[in-house]
Amino acid sequence: AVGDEDAGPPFILQPNGRYAHTRNHVVAALVAAGFEAALPSAQVLRTEGGEPVAGWLVGACKP
Repeated sequence: AVGDEDAGPPFILQPNGRYAHTRNHVVAALVAAGFEAALPSAQVLRTEGGEPVAGWLVGACKP
């Protein structure tokens, strides 16, 4: 999951055992790996315990 907050650590391990990454961290990692990152798009990624889990869909391509 990609979290809303870009302040604080670039990623965290959540109580559910899943990692959450900030948008800036994901985009920076893609750029560092030579990808062009598209603007993140807010999405519901999955449901967990019957509740929607929001996150970001980020596309990337090699230039």
